[in-house]
Amino acid sequence: MEILHLLVPEGWRLKGIPPEMFSEYGYLHDHINPPLFYDPLKLDDPELILGKHRTVLNLPSCLVSIIQFAKPSELKKDINERFRERFPQVTITLTKLRSLKSEIIEIGKKCNLELSVIAYSFVYFEKVILKSRVTKHNRKYIAGSCLLLALKLIYLDEYPDTLIIHKIAPPELHLMMGTVEV
Repeated sequence: MEILHLLVPEGWRLKGIPPEMFSEYGYLHDHINPPLFYDPLKLDDPELILGKHRTVLNLPSCLVSIIQFAKPSELKKDINERFRERFPQVTITLTKLRSLKSEIIEIGKKCNLELSVIAYSFVYFEKVILKSRVTKHNRKYIAGSCLLLALKLIYLDEYPDTLIIHKIAPPELHLMMGTVEV
């Protein structure tokens, strides 16, 4: 089901903008920055897998990568530092972002959700992160909310919301809502 038209407000495209202002992905460059743009590689850049412990040699006939041994804790610290340099306004670390994404994937597997639901939840979650609304204390709640929002938009009226809420909500929330007896 195509719901993209529901996410784009009427008249958001600015008339009179030449086509060269758009990038190869079809959206405007950053200096005209409507809030609807999303670059999937902006936050979780695959280049940030290895830290400073990698040397790349660009030889005439081949490209060689030499990876020095590094302790996992050093590597994690280095990756998070590089992420913090690129995004100083973001309050969570890259490794925490990746672990939350893997938790969303696990929940999707448990609940037999479509891949599109998980993908939409990643998009919503990364957009909230870029707006600096995610903190250490609310990160799991926001990730769960993004998953529920994606689920609601994909399935619209037929999704099993109570089943999903039971699987993604922490026990404290069940007690607050009165959905689980102690």
